[in-house]
Amino acid sequence: MRDGFRLFKVLLGTWYSQVFPRGGRSATFSLEVLGLVGSPRGMTVTVEHKDLEDTCWSANESFAPITSTGVMTQDVSALKELVRIAFDVTAANDREGFYLQIPAPKWGPDGEDGCGTGVLRSQD
Repeated sequence: MRDGFRLFKVLLGTWYSQVFPRGGRSATFSLEVLGLVGSPRGMTVTVEHKDLEDTCWSANESFAPITSTGVMTQDVSALKELVRIAFDVTAANDREGFYLQIPAPKWGPDGEDGCGTGVLRSQD
């Protein structure tokens, strides 16, 4: 995951994190809004997932609507094999947005498949 980045409305539509393998069947995702750029109306953040053979991503859980600075967390469960985070900024102009920091998820127990590693890896 990227560490400390700005996300503006100008990116047009939804912005997605890198895809990464799940580290367990459940996780707690955290998001820290370090600052606002201008006066954005809000941001929707959704944890999406899919299995390798799936052709589409599906929403697992969404954070509460984000409108200010602070740390937000979201617990998710029943994660599929691949995970990504979707960000959608709502603002009056293209130069408004959020300055974010996103730590690696805290993975919960593995399912029966034992596939969890507890390590966040990027796929380049």
